[in-house]
Amino acid sequence: GVITARALGLTGLAATSREYDGTTAAVVMGTPVLTGVVNGDDVTVTGTATGAFADKSVGVGKMVTVTGLGLGGSAAANYALGSVTLTADITARGLTVGAPSVTLSKEYDGTTTALVTAGSVVGVVTGDAVSVTASGSYGTAAVGTGKTVTVTYALGGVDAGNYAGPAAESFGTGVITARALGLTGLAATSREYDGTTA
Repeated sequence: GVITARALGLTGLAATSREYDGTTAAVVMGTPVLTGVVNGDDVTVTGTATGAFADKSVGVGKMVTVTGLGLGGSAAANYALGSVTLTADITARGLTVGAPSVTLSKEYDGTTTALVTAGSVVGVVTGDAVSVTASGSYGTAAVGTGKTVTVTYALGGVDAGNYAGPAAESFGTGVITARALGLTGLAATSREYDGTTA
């Protein structure tokens, strides 16, 4: 005859959601409680719960595997602790960008495009490939002063999905000057002197 170990469940633990940090580490909180113990048996939980996400990437309801726990007590040999999995979120990591280089004056060209170069990006986890580009636009394409130039950012690179780009910025001192036009198709006619400049 064979008597196999009784599988026990575990409740009372929860994984904590956190911001992306480039690792799979997860914080497990709570007090573990065994379920399925036969009445009267001496079985306890031993060890410290350690959690790990399935991968490092941003996501909702990601699986967290709990390790580091075992069974103690005089009846522990009659039981087996089943695998313990929880869920939690990894949220995007916010980035900041140094002051952009914005050309606030241009000649009218019929567009709202403003010339902008992004500053350096701050907050990327070491080893991650993340880049940032910036684009700028005037509120309207018409000639004028004191025009608002809005700068927006876009992230690139293989790890960009784990980050949240900085919010758009506005500059209120843009200028669009009048466009100088040339003229063709005319010719002056030579004439005899008549005492005038006509």
